[in-house]
Amino acid sequence: MIPAARADEAVGPPLVHSLQPKERLALAEASQQAAIAERNSRVEWSTTPPECKCGASGWVMPVSDPYRSRHGLICRDLRQAVTRPQGPRVEAVSLCREEIAGGLAIWTIEHFP
Repeated sequence: MIPAARADEAVGPPLVHSLQPKERLALAEASQQAAIAERNSRVEWSTTPPECKCGASGWVMPVSDPYRSRHGLICRDLRQAVTRPQGPRVEAVSLCREEIAGGLAIWTIEHFP
């Protein structure tokens, strides 16, 4: 799982501004699972309680096999979907594997120092 403080780094920029913090975290966690899932499989996520139509839900789908970026990182192309009462939204993102402390790794939007 991705640390909550880094969740925004795994969510497509257009979606970051339209989601609440717990929704961004749920989408970021689903994106971590999708980054290592079989191509074209859906990883569902939701912050919507079953008894109401509030909150957000959606899915993340890997649409490419892992590949090495021009900067030498292992990356994967995903589709991140958000469904709200106003309607659905789907964004394309590329996440790259980043080593963090203790030999763990997270998948984040590619960035460079």
